Amino acid sequence: MGTVSATALTGGSRIVVDIRNTKLDTAKLVATLDALSINTGINWSFGVGENQANLLFHDSDEGDKVINIHEGGSIKTSFGDDVTMDALKLLYVKNTHPTLSLEVLGGATPLAICADSSDIIVIPPGGWILWVDPSAAGIVTDTNFNLKFAVVTTGTVTYDYAIMGLD
Repeated sequence: MGTVSATALTGGSRIVVDIRNTKLDTAKLVATLDALSINTGINWSFGVGENQANLLFHDSDEGDKVINIHEGGSIKTSFGDDVTMDALKLLYVKNTHPTLSLEVLGGATPLAICADSSDIIVIPPGGWILWVDPSAAGIVTDTNFNLKFAVVTTGTVTYDYAIMGLD
């Protein structure tokens, strides 16, 4: 198996949700505001500790696919090396298809984000998920290593994805 090494990997993952719900109280002629504001994130750096990673892979793809992120050979980095991820720290998936839903995870030996092989996340057209484990260990991928993509009905679904973790 190829070894993936890097000298620098920095970045951030951030989610910002800012929703304002207003209702006009006609009796008092004032607007009542119900506000939700969430701003949370992680600053990543190169390494093997908390909030650190040393391997990043991202791609745009289509169709049903099962990727073994631990053993290598399924996917290659932008530098041509096999991705052999020992622990997962970040998973981002966006369904880029305009009409088809995308199933993620499930199947044989799925990533340990799920409790078992019947747990599936369905992402609607245009939807996305971001899962993060900033701990030093991440999710170990030696026995649960498959990242599965599948269309919910029939057709060829398109998607973008990124995985980040430890080599």
